[in-house]
Amino acid sequence: MMAGGWFVLSLILILVLAGIVVALATGQGTGEQDRGRAHDILRQRLAAGEIDADEYRAHAELLGPEAGTGSSVRRWLPALLAGVAVLLLLGLLFGGAGRSTGGWWGPMGGHMDGMWGQRTSQGSAPAAVDDADEIVVEATEMAFDPSSVEVAAGEPVNLTVTNVGRAFHDLTIDELDLQVDVASGQTATVGLEIDEPGEYVYYCSVPGHASAGMQGTLTVVVP
Repeated sequence: MMAGGWFVLSLILILVLAGIVVALATGQGTGEQDRGRAHDILRQRLAAGEIDADEYRAHAELLGPEAGTGSSVRRWLPALLAGVAVLLLLGLLFGGAGRSTGGWWGPMGGHMDGMWGQRTSQGSAPAAVDDADEIVVEATEMAFDPSSVEVAAGEPVNLTVTNVGRAFHDLTIDELDLQVDVASGQTATVGLEIDEPGEYVYYCSVPGHASAGMQGTLTVVVP
């Protein structure tokens, strides 16, 4: 392979690995920050007398450790991947550039496309339906009110989610590819029309929130 071709392939590889490093570092930081804010809110609620000590301990245990208490492997993973990226780049530039058979990349090229998994896309938030009945769900720390909702199959409804808490929340239903993001003090309304009767779990996808009790059940019944 020509030197120019090796340079292009090397650049692509380093950019891919750099993207993975950034994604991992960002995801870990965001998750730890979310848990940290949730712990702060729980402490504030305990101090204000909104929850008792037993409730505080139960929610705190379900949320998991606060920022800075995670495993050392997770903290060092972005740096390790960055080191691997540098080593691969050096190997491609100096070890394989002079090989007419394609060096490292030649035997590996056929297997690289499927090596890295992709994150699943976020759910959608369909527009509200004119003149449809409305169901209101309030999000707070760490619960939905109500935690059980019932709708008729095949009939359009509007689902309004109001965040009355102090942290960011969302309402996610995996089976419907639905995700409604709601910042503190904000309200969002989406339209729903579900044809298949059954029970659908809705939850907050912010790390730690669902395990701390922030989930409910949407039941679709035959009218």
